[in-house]
Amino acid sequence: MRLLKTIYRSVNKHKQTTLLNILGLSLGLAAFLLISFWITHEWSMDRYHTHFDRIYQINYLDQTDGEIWAGSPSPLAPMIREEISGIEAVARIRPCPDFAFKYGDLMFYEANGMTADAELFDIFSFKILLGDVAQALQQTHNIVITESFSRRYFGQANPLGEQLLVEAEGLLTVGAVIEDPPKSSHIQFDYLLSHKFAETYRICGLDWGDPNFRTFVLAVPGTDMQEVCSQITVAASAHGCPHVKYGNHIYTPRPLEEIYLDYKIPNILGPTGDSRTLYALGSIGIFILLLACINTINLSLALLARQSKSVSIKKIIGAQRRHIFTSTLLETAVIISIAFMVALALFEFARPLVTTLASVHLTLPKGPGVWMFYGALFIGVVLVCGIYPAFLISGIRSLHVFENKTIKHKPLSLLVIVQNIVSIALIISTLVIAHQMHYVQYKELGFDSEQVFYVFLRGKISEKINTVKTRLIAHADVQGIAFKDCLPYSLCNNTTGVVWKKDGEIENDTRNPVGMETTRIDEGYFDLMGVEFVAGRNFSPEFGMDTHNYIINETAARRMGIENPVGLLFALYGQWGRIIGVIRDTHFKSLHDEINPQVFHLYRDLQAQSYFGTLFIKTGAKDPTRLIADLRSMWQEYNPGIPFDVHFLDTDYEAIYEKDRRAAFLISGFTFLAIFIACLGLFGQAGIMAVSRTKEIGIRKVNGATTRSILYLLNRDLLKWVAVAFVFACPLGYYLMNKWLQNFAYRISIEWWIFVAAGILAIAIALLTVSMQVLKAAAVNPVYSLRYE
Repeated sequence: MRLLKTIYRSVNKHKQTTLLNILGLSLGLAAFLLISFWITHEWSMDRYHTHFDRIYQINYLDQTDGEIWAGSPSPLAPMIREEISGIEAVARIRPCPDFAFKYGDLMFYEANGMTADAELFDIFSFKILLGDVAQALQQTHNIVITESFSRRYFGQANPLGEQLLVEAEGLLTVGAVIEDPPKSSHIQFDYLLSHKFAETYRICGLDWGDPNFRTFVLAVPGTDMQEVCSQITVAASAHGCPHVKYGNHIYTPRPLEEIYLDYKIPNILGPTGDSRTLYALGSIGIFILLLACINTINLSLALLARQSKSVSIKKIIGAQRRHIFTSTLLETAVIISIAFMVALALFEFARPLVTTLASVHLTLPKGPGVWMFYGALFIGVVLVCGIYPAFLISGIRSLHVFENKTIKHKPLSLLVIVQNIVSIALIISTLVIAHQMHYVQYKELGFDSEQVFYVFLRGKISEKINTVKTRLIAHADVQGIAFKDCLPYSLCNNTTGVVWKKDGEIENDTRNPVGMETTRIDEGYFDLMGVEFVAGRNFSPEFGMDTHNYIINETAARRMGIENPVGLLFALYGQWGRIIGVIRDTHFKSLHDEINPQVFHLYRDLQAQSYFGTLFIKTGAKDPTRLIADLRSMWQEYNPGIPFDVHFLDTDYEAIYEKDRRAAFLISGFTFLAIFIACLGLFGQAGIMAVSRTKEIGIRKVNGATTRSILYLLNRDLLKWVAVAFVFACPLGYYLMNKWLQNFAYRISIEWWIFVAAGILAIAIALLTVSMQVLKAAAVNPVYSLRYE
């Protein structure tokens, strides 16, 4: 009881310091908990599956450059099932195009569907609610739907056996209902169609040279997956897989635990995480907690001079060192306990905001493991913050009360330097991230997405496409229209099924085959997008043979090893024509990705082939409302029963970098929080310093010292500390940001002005924080200052 009274008196005597301690620690702990639970959520992805540790994705490994491709060809899965030992189950999965579904009066576009093999449910632990999934996915025209999909169309009724009209063309029968894939799954879908559906309607290339699928296997316990993949490589070569037989590729296993956070290989089946973002945020979380602990230590050390007399008196009247040590350590523990409770309240307050920004569902976990984590964190913070100050305070000599010496401690200077190193490194990081995001937003991509909107061609609209085209061209608000088989940033088909003739010899059919993205367009696409040609010409209706010809990009020409490919004989899937043009490399996709070799070819029959395609319209009108309304009328006239849905291309491209913007915002937000916490410590230290030097300030003012000279005197050491910290912070910040920038195939260079700006900002923040307290002390009447103590 007496000890609690002593702690209360000590805390009450230094109210400002105690409040600063609690505020800094609670903010630091809250930020650390938010980041910790977010990282835990991200690392736990896919681990709920029963056979999590035996699930692998079968990928290509290019032995030439070490690059890994997640895509695999359609024939791979049945070959593994029939010929490879050590595998319990194998399944293919691939996203579907956006299909329009109709049931009664309800019509929706469904953008989140997949084709899959029935064995997918032998591999993954998706929960089946109704029906027979295996039977459903054996039938071409059956569909497996999720619980949310079922409610959208059927409400609470049993949907088994019900039929959905798809694309106003045919019926799909509901064969099973499953629980929505949990948020902790990297595979997300609303419905599944049989792989036979993909084969029947040829929604993508299905040959050995077309790596358009993701192939998963469930290994037999104890299986050596490297050996299994060696068997797969040999077997695939025997079946004529061009990447293996003629190229320098082998198959390699990719554990399920690596897929979600692998930033190098985008996940097309659901959300993608980024391990580097987690490492960056984890480092910031540790830095924030470290800064909060340093604040507590620094404030305790700064108070040491004011506590020395009372400690000396306690020792004179009989207090032993261990009692003072225990009392000081318990005082720190009480402050940290209060800070911990405030931190938990702040966590609940900030959780919805972070959940929205990070697109993850954060909760305050419960259970024995979490309580152990809380206990370890609490004890760790108490020991870090309390041991050294308690050791110093309890070591004050009993005769110190009779001495007139100022207590100085080198650790105080060192800890302030560490604070500034962290702060400056974080400022550098924030400036680099902001600069990169500005670069991403305003970089010239090689095409123009402004004032371009699009609709997916579904239902019966293709049968009237020439009429629609004529009517749109005549519209006053239309500057141009174009057709393409998929969106510019999407991958419609990837294949090694391309060859060309060089010096009369067919190339790309044996050694190291070049894979290319292939896409079908019309004559107006490049003009509408504003794409520049570096050689040759565009497709033109004046040249009838252009339906057999091809246009490639610069990357494709380089991969072909041909300086001027215009006029060269070229074939896609055995269809020979000539290369008539080369477009400049264009960033149709994210700047995270390298530009791939691309080949473009024409619709041979727009009416017959445009189904599943996309109609692009460029308008000159500032307000496209009238044009969209007219297009809606045409759609309803020619395509009844299919919902009309319009999208803007520039909005899509903004969404591509939404995850980067969220990560940048969060990193910047936590950085500002870290700097604020550091400022709290400096503010408290400056206040203590100003009070301890009140008499000195008064004497200097009586002797003619100006406020400016007093400011310089008291800030001199701080400037020295910031300068030393700057020297160490620059290489640290450069290293961290250089690693982060590797996330982008196209990125800024880290320029010198970023470091200068970070240093100036750090000095300005530190001086402003400290000078507020110093100016307050310097403004006191010298008469009062001389009478102080």
